[in-house]
Amino acid sequence: MIKRSVGKWFSHYRYNESAKLNLFCFVFAGGSPTFFASWKNVFSEDINVLPVIYPFREKRKDEQMPGTVEELVEAFINDNRKMLSSKPWAVWGHCSGALIGFETAYAMKDSANPASAFIVSGCEAPASALDRLMLSSDFSKITDEDILNDLLLYDLVDPELVKDETYRNYFFPIYRADLEMFRNYSYDESRKIIAPSLVMNGTEDKMVSSERSHKWIECLGEDVRFEEFTGKHYFINDHPEEVASAITDLLTGAHGK
Repeated sequence: MIKRSVGKWFSHYRYNESAKLNLFCFVFAGGSPTFFASWKNVFSEDINVLPVIYPFREKRKDEQMPGTVEELVEAFINDNRKMLSSKPWAVWGHCSGALIGFETAYAMKDSANPASAFIVSGCEAPASALDRLMLSSDFSKITDEDILNDLLLYDLVDPELVKDETYRNYFFPIYRADLEMFRNYSYDESRKIIAPSLVMNGTEDKMVSSERSHKWIECLGEDVRFEEFTGKHYFINDHPEEVASAITDLLTGAHGK
């Protein structure tokens, strides 16, 4: 039976009480859970696909974005303890969403029900990913045009879409709030989670190097699979069935252990 509502932290989801696993999907800076919306139609009903919606957008537009990643993760965990304990769960983070997902899994690593698996797409290992996000030590002086040029350089936005003033007025405040949160993120290199993991890259992704993404093994242990798909930063949208198959193989194996 499909559950109608699972709380304010999820949007565009599918939730089946009898599913075997919850898959929490964390989106990138400036993004919305619509990025993961279509994936509920690709995975089997054994997997609940749960796109996470951060504050300051869509139905949560009146809530301020927390000042740090740690605050965001703490709030997510506190509000979703039942979801995190009722059945096995895994994390999928795209781009900087992988950093939020990593901290969520780390915070839960010593709980009675830690993450069963960890999935990364389009993100280098944490230290390198943060280097990409740190645009300036004085972020207040970065203009919208500076941000736009950076986004266009890495193929992160549709050039036609950002010409729309309504979209820009909606998007830029969210993106700035998200980046400010990551600027205040204190990544600890000693943090590790031990879970079967999958790291996926796009062959033409200008933001991610294969060498730096392979450094994820330093914080995930040895049970890590690395896969490449043709495409740019949002390559997963070009290969839905192949990506879903790779993730399902990981989740099936992790859940069966």
